[in-house]
Amino acid sequence: MKQTGIVFELNDDKAKIIVTRLAACGSSCESCSAHCGENKQEYINVKNDIGLKIGDRVEITTDSKAVLRYISLVYGLPLIFLISGVVIGMLLNLKEMYSLLVGFVFMIVSFIFIKTIDNKNGSNHGIIIKKL
Repeated sequence: MKQTGIVFELNDDKAKIIVTRLAACGSSCESCSAHCGENKQEYINVKNDIGLKIGDRVEITTDSKAVLRYISLVYGLPLIFLISGVVIGMLLNLKEMYSLLVGFVFMIVSFIFIKTIDNKNGSNHGIIIKKL
């Protein structure tokens, strides 16, 4: 996935880039009532490895497979942990409410696990920045 943006803020070794979010419905936004084609701006913080300056136009390329992996991790893992916790609670012959509570505890553990993975991989994992 490629996006074009403009550097508008620099902090130490980080650069904040503003990009216009791409429409999910492609070029036929008139046929869609989801209002996803509205020009919404998104802010991306990246490591400034290539000497960016304020006002520079950049192209941000992300690996689509990496994005899909992160999406499945962020949405799928908590769901799997929640269901696993409820099933374990039921197998332990707990009441439904306690089983649900065990499921929520498992889900919180999954969020901590996801945060650990995110911190380990860093903020620029799978992102390539090129000056235009």
